This record gives sequence, structure tokens and C-alpha cells, in this order.
Amino acid sequence: MQLNRWLSFAILINTLAFIPVSAPAQVTVDAPVVGRPSAIINLATDEGVKLVKGQWRYSNSKIVEVDHHSPGADLRPSGPPNRTNDLVPHAGPADFDDSQWETLQPAQLEARKSTGRFCFNWYRINVTIPDKVGSFDSTDSTVIFELVIDDYAEI
Repeated sequence: MQLNRWLSFAILINTLAFIPVSAPAQVTVDAPVVGRPSAIINLATDEGVKLVKGQWRYSNSKIVEVDHHSPGADLRPSGPPNRTNDLVPHAGPADFDDSQWETLQPAQLEARKSTGRFCFNWYRINVTIPDKVGSFDSTDSTVIFELVIDDYAEI
């Protein structure tokens, strides 16, 4: 089986770690807890980004006022109309077009990009899991994403 999966992230990812397993797909709570990974790709390096055929992209987000509905009897937004806040862009979906965003080199990932206080921004990268990382064959392996965020953040 060839692994050629596209993954999209709105987070600052530092590494991909590969652990060989022969189990079906797993969820986070099922991730194996073992010692050292069999292979590591550091996405904060030029070499790591090249290996996964990636390109870091960045965009600030804006808070905008939008039409919405208050909670109704069903506890969903089915009540009376109101105005509330939202963030744009909605860049979470994997197929979101970020091609016009600022591109970043891995060395720029630690630079402070926002204005501080109350602000939001997106970091995205498409990742193609390579067939091999060094001599490690990634077929049927589990990929673990390790990340680092600064101060207060939500993912």
C-alpha cells in the first residue's frame, strides 16, 4: 500500500514521527506509546518540508460581525436573529485555497507574525507522507504529529 495522503494543518507543526504498526486506523487515544520513533521529519527545516513536498503558508484572520440566530428551544441557533462575531477566513478544510497567502520558509516559523493581544492567524502546510524516510519504509506505519505553540493558543 502506497501512502500518499494529503493532510492540511492550521497549526505550527514541528515534527512527524513514524511508528511501525500492523493495526487498523487509530484515533489519538489509541496512539501507541513507545520509546523512540522509527523516523522523524522536522517540518521546521528546509529538508523536512522538501521531503513531504510541502510549503508553509500564513495569513492573519479578521474578526467580522455576521448575521446569526440566538439559541432556540432545541439549544441550536434556531432562535431569533442576532448579530455576532466570526473569524475570516474559514481556512480549516483541506481543500481551502491558500495559494494567495504569504509563503514562509521553515526558518521563519518562529518569527512573531501577529500584533499581540487579541488576534488570530493561520499556519498551513500540505504534507505528502513519503514512501521512505531514510531507510524507513512508512507503509502501514502510524504518523504522530508533535507541535509547539506559543503562550495561549487554540488549535
